[in-house]
Amino acid sequence: MPLRIAILAFGTLGDVLPYIALGRGFIAAGDHVRIATHARFAGLAGAHGLEVAAIADDPEMLLRSPEGRAWLASGANPLRFGLALRRVLRPRVALYLRAAWEASEGADAIIASGLAVFVAASVAEQRRVPCVPAFLQPVTPGGGVANAFASAGGAWPLAGRLGHALHWHGAWALLRGSVNRARREVLDLPPIGPGSPFGLDHGRALWLYGFSAAALPVAPAWGSGTQVTGYWFLDAAEPPAEPLRRFLDEHPGAVCIGFGSMSDPRPAETEALLTEAVRRASVPAVLLSGWSGSSGAAQERGLIRLPAAPHRWLFERVGAVVHHGGAGTVAATLRAGVPSVVVPHFGDQPFWAAALYRGGAAPPPLPRARLTAPALAAAIGAAMRHTGHRAAAARIAQRINAEDGVATAVRAVHRHLGREGRA
Repeated sequence: MPLRIAILAFGTLGDVLPYIALGRGFIAAGDHVRIATHARFAGLAGAHGLEVAAIADDPEMLLRSPEGRAWLASGANPLRFGLALRRVLRPRVALYLRAAWEASEGADAIIASGLAVFVAASVAEQRRVPCVPAFLQPVTPGGGVANAFASAGGAWPLAGRLGHALHWHGAWALLRGSVNRARREVLDLPPIGPGSPFGLDHGRALWLYGFSAAALPVAPAWGSGTQVTGYWFLDAAEPPAEPLRRFLDEHPGAVCIGFGSMSDPRPAETEALLTEAVRRASVPAVLLSGWSGSSGAAQERGLIRLPAAPHRWLFERVGAVVHHGGAGTVAATLRAGVPSVVVPHFGDQPFWAAALYRGGAAPPPLPRARLTAPALAAAIGAAMRHTGHRAAAARIAQRINAEDGVATAVRAVHRHLGREGRA
């Protein structure tokens, strides 16, 4: 009998794409999937066969808002990140909880992304179905891995078990009032006490991690209830823009520069910095504006600007990628076997920047708040000309391309629900 899976995926495009890929995996196994996500991603999810419960909340507009920009400006400081996240989430907790409740009607299990776990366990409690937290970065103790949001890239003393405890109990202290109010008003449930962050089960529940152990080695200490599956990739179906194809034919091995969904309060200043860095590095470049608000498509000698491009196709054709260190972009660069230059902005990005550097696939990170054209030019040169970075990225790519993270995750959920042999 097919399962009915509810997936809750909140955040930017990079936060949502892996869960659409996961949904496709369940559909391929014969299950029915309904995803609760932002309205701007509803068409994409629907095109891949998922039933969609759309949320009228735009993540791009959120990141452009004063509270969103304060969140981006929190950098690698976990306390500032948590306080800014509270200002972002508190007005949205009830909205997200209602969306999760509606999307999970009739579900056999609820799979929750990082931003969705704040409400998912409450909905699963009222529905009396399992909640499966599914993360793109490590946030549980053990395994010899720091907490991605409480380690400042793993460079300070809270990188161990204490960092994980502070992450969960700190987030719960900041959001407990809002979550408990929404539980009462929407679900008619009693409050959760201070010792049980968000009502999540850190012991018996299945926890999925959609990254590869090739990118982030994990010790066996996590145990069988925590499954590192490999990445959940969803590749763009549309072909690349013809001007981009021609540009790369003429400039093989160009550098690609883009910060994805990171909004920018001074886009013209940033674009000038990036252009100057490319000039100093003496390399052709593809500039992807993303959500930065910088100028649209244009081309000049040795440089092309585009809003976006399919990562898999593009990254396999460039000499290095300068990016923000978002989990999805990190995955795409590693699969392509291309060196990175990471310019982390906030959140888990410093963590991934440090992981790529330690793995040899990138030179030292360049935090966004201290980015200069000379430093970026030097890092681009190091990434493109240091054969060790490309060799390390190629070794990691070989392992990643031998994995099927989606199928592994689907099998893990089926086993957890007693449906072995379905996928």
